[in-house]
Amino acid sequence: GEVGRGNEAMRAGRWAEAVECYGRSMGMVGKGDLAYVRSNRSWAYCQLGQYAEGLSDAVECLRIEPKSWFGRLCVARAAAGLRRFKEAGESLRAVEEAVRENGMDNNVHAETGSTVRELTAGVEKTLRAEVAKFTSATGEEAKERGNDAFKEGRFEDAVAHYSNALEHRPGWAVVHSNRCSAYIKLHQAAAALADAEKSVAADEGWWKAHMRLGE
Repeated sequence: GEVGRGNEAMRAGRWAEAVECYGRSMGMVGKGDLAYVRSNRSWAYCQLGQYAEGLSDAVECLRIEPKSWFGRLCVARAAAGLRRFKEAGESLRAVEEAVRENGMDNNVHAETGSTVRELTAGVEKTLRAEVAKFTSATGEEAKERGNDAFKEGRFEDAVAHYSNALEHRPGWAVVHSNRCSAYIKLHQAAAALADAEKSVAADEGWWKAHMRLGE
């Protein structure tokens, strides 16, 4: 069936084909297999650089099967790709804990052909590399890089740079306001509101902060 074809495509590294096969199988598999199909499609999406779709599948997998270590690993991989580093790190730690508790280090994930340890180490390496890309020497540099990314329409990148700027200088009103704008572009309303409120709290008299709050 389609799941088998999807699995074959995964094993051969034909990610787009895997995504299509798993997609066609969605309406045909029982609930028990749905989490498995979602997590595999999530991994394939991530390999194609389609992290938003990958995250959506991974989250759905965990809703069906909260104990799925592979679903949790897919959350970490997708979140890293979306520059949501805190979320990625938390998911990765949860996977490592579950793996340790259940002694699954050397278990092999059939479709990728890798051991759990290899997969986890790979995602950890990716996450570290992504974090390094968005780590600036100074807050000012991070802010400027965020502004450049925003102007170019790379809003996830802008959020990551602004977050780094705030690590250098917590409570920086203008940066909270800028990150708020990036979150608005990404349709992340709750995060945008939190930044708008922080911006106002940091600088009561700053008109732009109040304007963002109004948005």
